[in-house]
Amino acid sequence: MTAPHRSAIKLQKTEDYDLKKSYNSIGQLCPVLKDAKGRIFDGMHRKEADKNWPEYEVKRINDEKTFLIAKIVANNQRRKVSSQEKRQMLNELAQETKWSVDEIAEHTGFSASWVRKYLSQEFKNAEMSALASRKPKSSKHLCPKCGSPMHQMYFCSDCSEMEPVE
Repeated sequence: MTAPHRSAIKLQKTEDYDLKKSYNSIGQLCPVLKDAKGRIFDGMHRKEADKNWPEYEVKRINDEKTFLIAKIVANNQRRKVSSQEKRQMLNELAQETKWSVDEIAEHTGFSASWVRKYLSQEFKNAEMSALASRKPKSSKHLCPKCGSPMHQMYFCSDCSEMEPVE
């Protein structure tokens, strides 16, 4: 799944946009988005600008996992998010779910390369360690060239010594 098209205006710095001036000029355009538990996942600055800003409750977002996904998606689609904020949001999701890069990409709609770019190394290393420690499948693989059975091998990443998988 690839990242959805983003048509929102991307602002370079927070001082490029004055929420209160905009509010006084055109009013409230986007509601504050809350989950079923009343937690804001999009619109904290709007709520700070006006405590009576309209709110919309998304009842489907009712647990920590979906809250974090909604926070990542809503914020990245609507505004320019710093690399640090992206990293923080993705790390929270990875910590909560223990998902791989591909699973995070699938659930958020962003590409795996985008997730990999911002996810902290500790979570990428944990994913690689888990992959390396998995037991090999017992199914037989055939050589694509001659059709003979292929044997799985373990190899040392330091010296490249190889041993067959038993």
